Amino acid sequence: MKLISTLLILSFICSCQTDNSNSFDDILGSSSIDPNNPNLVKAYAVIEERCIDCHSGYHNSWSAYDTDEKWIASGNVTAGIIGDSPLIMRLKNRGSNMPLGGANLTEDEYNALVTWIEGL
Repeated sequence: MKLISTLLILSFICSCQTDNSNSFDDILGSSSIDPNNPNLVKAYAVIEERCIDCHSGYHNSWSAYDTDEKWIASGNVTAGIIGDSPLIMRLKNRGSNMPLGGANLTEDEYNALVTWIEGL
């Protein structure tokens, strides 16, 4: 019961923010991406914008993958091989179904992910 109350309070606080953000990460602190890793910075910006809303929380904690190593260990990317990286293969751009309920990634968004994975 305390957990539900806490979540309701956090939800209320998030909904009252002036930037209209409803992310628990905004309150609890978001991942710290290494600014010296420009490919990951660009890729993570795409993931954060287009994927994190669904792929976070209990079922999948993508917001915690803040290093190349964590992404590789998660099995979502294969270093240097986009054709073996589920993150890429599941995109609508490649004929699959992600992001669900959303449009294909833009060419720039898609290329940011490809460049990052190819550079691993």
